[in-house]
Amino acid sequence: MGGKLCKGTCRGVYSYRAVGICREHPKYLTEIYDCYPNWLIHVGYGEYADMDPRRAAPAITNLPMPELTPPPNQPDRQLWTGYWSAGRAGAVRLESDFIRKVVEAYDLTCTAKDLKGRSVYSEKEQLQIEKNLLLESTLLLVCDKKSTINPSVTVPL
Repeated sequence: MGGKLCKGTCRGVYSYRAVGICREHPKYLTEIYDCYPNWLIHVGYGEYADMDPRRAAPAITNLPMPELTPPPNQPDRQLWTGYWSAGRAGAVRLESDFIRKVVEAYDLTCTAKDLKGRSVYSEKEQLQIEKNLLLESTLLLVCDKKSTINPSVTVPL
């Protein structure tokens, strides 16, 4: 897919309107499932791990290469606040806000039918949404081994 939304506007499109958009245009989720796995992990202080998120997430405080950081700061191979404020769609714990809306939108549309009675998502699209958005969104949560939010939660990667 990777249509219009992957051409630089992916990040900004997840606004409060996401659920409404998906009710009207269920293919919205198929437009972002190609983008999300490549969105860089960053924190609210302007630091970005300019690498594969799957490499950065488990090593957020000991990155394999220098992060991008705004001046006058100098790279030190860690995202300053660690998991506390890290995100991909939004930092400062706004990641959960984005994911909640995506999950809600998918829940409202995953069994929807078009006017001809066909599913609005193909089986392949459903698998891509579930893998590239829903499961992929758990990456930071799973890698945060020190969090006491809910230590019993485990999600296979």
